[in-house]
Amino acid sequence: MKKLFTLVLFVSIIIGAKAQTVFLEDFEGGVFPATWSQETAASDGGWLVGEAGDLESLSFPIEDHSRMIVTNDDLCDCDKGNDFLKSPSFDLTGYDAPYMQFDLYYFEGTYDATENLQVEISSDGGTSWEVLSDLGYETASWRTEFVSLGDYAGMTGLMIGFRYDDGGGWLFGAGLDNISVFEADLSVVDVAVTGANLGSNIDVIPTIMNGYSNYLADEDMIVNGVITNNAFVVITSFDVMYERGTDVYTKSFSGLSLGAGSTYTFILDEAPLLIKAGDNDVTVTVSNINGGVSEEPAGNTMTTNINGVTPVAGTMVVGEEATGTWCGWCPRGAVIMDYMTEKYADHFIPIAVHNSDPMTDDDYDGDLAGLGILGYPSGLINRQAFIDPLEFESAFMDAVANDPGVHVTPSFYIDENRNITVKTTLNFTDDLDGDYRISVVFTEDEVTGTGGTWGQVNYYSGGGVGLMGGYEDLPATVPAADMVYQHVARGIANGFDGDGGSVPATNASGSVHEYSTTWEINEDYNIENMYAISLLIDHDNDEIINAGSVRLSAVNSIENISSTKVSIYPNPAKEVTYTSLSFSKPTNVVMQVIDMNGKIVAERNYGSLDGDQILPINTMNFSAGIYQIQVIAGDETITKKLMVLK
Repeated sequence: MKKLFTLVLFVSIIIGAKAQTVFLEDFEGGVFPATWSQETAASDGGWLVGEAGDLESLSFPIEDHSRMIVTNDDLCDCDKGNDFLKSPSFDLTGYDAPYMQFDLYYFEGTYDATENLQVEISSDGGTSWEVLSDLGYETASWRTEFVSLGDYAGMTGLMIGFRYDDGGGWLFGAGLDNISVFEADLSVVDVAVTGANLGSNIDVIPTIMNGYSNYLADEDMIVNGVITNNAFVVITSFDVMYERGTDVYTKSFSGLSLGAGSTYTFILDEAPLLIKAGDNDVTVTVSNINGGVSEEPAGNTMTTNINGVTPVAGTMVVGEEATGTWCGWCPRGAVIMDYMTEKYADHFIPIAVHNSDPMTDDDYDGDLAGLGILGYPSGLINRQAFIDPLEFESAFMDAVANDPGVHVTPSFYIDENRNITVKTTLNFTDDLDGDYRISVVFTEDEVTGTGGTWGQVNYYSGGGVGLMGGYEDLPATVPAADMVYQHVARGIANGFDGDGGSVPATNASGSVHEYSTTWEINEDYNIENMYAISLLIDHDNDEIINAGSVRLSAVNSIENISSTKVSIYPNPAKEVTYTSLSFSKPTNVVMQVIDMNGKIVAERNYGSLDGDQILPINTMNFSAGIYQIQVIAGDETITKKLMVLK
């Protein structure tokens, strides 16, 4: 089963079916309870009572939770190898289904060791102890834990203990609150849907990502979510159904063992849901719980929504990823950038901005970081907020359906000294006034190198932190000989913010503006693997409004440099367009149709042509967007822009 990533999931669990409380300690007295005790060798006194602000530290910030009891190894950096908190003695005579409940704040963190927290019980007044539960990490917030004491029903002289061990290192700590022992009501069945999502199947990892507001219409999403047991009857089976209008699917789950407060994550990837344009309201329902019904049916359903969108023809979304060979988590960025480039080739432009490695462009790296980078890997979609690469697709979906009101088309000419001139053509489809600027980025694919700094550090090695597009099968540092880098930013002309005055302040719908940029291509760069990317930037907020990309070649290709006459009609086209050519002498002709990411989507060799020619191009199977018609006539190349509408 695929791993599930949910970026934001709020879950509130309330267990109300209990009675006959044996004891409850909420630490609201503000001091260490007189009936409790502890063992500690810590110089700070071990477990301390107070509020979050009094007990937290820089590396162990504590979420507010009224008064609590905490052991803070980060603040003390002392011997907390045996901070053992012990309850008063209690009696379970006459109890049939005793449970313990407590609120917990704990990370099970690792620094120079790994911390450990156990729940223990003594049945002889504290002389000997056995482990009830080894507590691990589940969330960065407070959570509620339940532990059955059924094996100790009817016994006396019982004590509960919480043993924290910093492993001899400088770690974090643990917080506890609202510790109680009580008799559970085993007559109540209460199961709720506490999470309902529509996720994207990122099969290259593989994983299913949640957190989307928009998604492409006519694409599949995966219904997934969380079922929570809000009572004390162990849940062994239930059915989950999703429903959107007439689209209904039900799956049965059995062989489970969900105790009080336990959750179950379901993924219905065997029945993906095809997203429709507009609202997609999907209701998830849990039923047939243990073959019956829930006592609280109001919690049995939850609704989620996705807005199905259609990309606007000519809209290109730019992803700038901050990366580096030294960065062990950066394989995640490489996997996502390749995934986005392949899946959304008609609308996504990738740029990998390297830091502190042999591929670094200092100006680009510094300017990108100056926007407030949060860490590596991270990045920007159209230069909005920094996000993790795993969030790129969601941000792309929000951007690709926006009409920028202008189409951006680069073309180029390279002279014998490797000086490139990029002509950026802006075709305005709406009025656009303001301080807009053009910047041109150059990237290179298939980049390799030798030496230690060319190897990629890889924290995914071995698979201990999950799958990541095959990097889990590679060594902790992937040797330079095995690494090929894509989308590498080689330079940025006109400056990171664009060239002031490169775009008129006032632009009417239907107008066209051209601006030329020059740049020298380094001798070490392979022109055949390079792209010129024209960015149109709103200088008021630094956002990229739209962009265009063209793959370079060693052949000059700015249109109109040739005496050969070329025209395209109709343009825009829906089903077919025609290329009209006029030759003064017999000429060998090859025609290519290239999408905005440089991929050749159609190609034909016409052999020798002379005189006036009209060549049809079938566009029925092309996606909506901007294409380049490249005519290679003898030793000349002529490029024309074609817009395909659907």
